[in-house]
Amino acid sequence: MKQRDLILLPFPFTDFSGRKVRPAIIISNDEYNRESVDILVVGVTSQGVKGEYSLALTQKDLEAGTLIANCYIKVENLLKIDKRMCIKKIGTINKEKHKEIKESLQNLLR
Repeated sequence: MKQRDLILLPFPFTDFSGRKVRPAIIISNDEYNRESVDILVVGVTSQGVKGEYSLALTQKDLEAGTLIANCYIKVENLLKIDKRMCIKKIGTINKEKHKEIKESLQNLLR
C-alpha cells in the first residue's frame, strides 16, 4: 500500500454506529506504510457535498484506475486504520491532486 493509492475500506460513521464500504485515499508516507500495521487515509464520497475542506475528484485526477462517478475528497475525514481492513486498491491519484490534499490538510490544521 502506497501513498496516493485509492482504496476501498469499511469507513466508520462519525458516531461509530456502523460503517460503510467507501473509497479512501492513503495520505501517510510510504516509509510509515511499510513499517506500520496502520495507514492514514482521507475519505472520498460521491455525495455532492462541497465544503471548505472538500476537493473535487474526477477521472483526470487519477494516474491509474477508473472512477464510476465524480467524487469529493473529504480532507476533514481523517482515519487511521489497520491495513488489513483494506478491501482492494482501485486506483492511484496523481501528484497534483495529492498536493491539493496536503495543502487543504495544512489549512485544516493551522
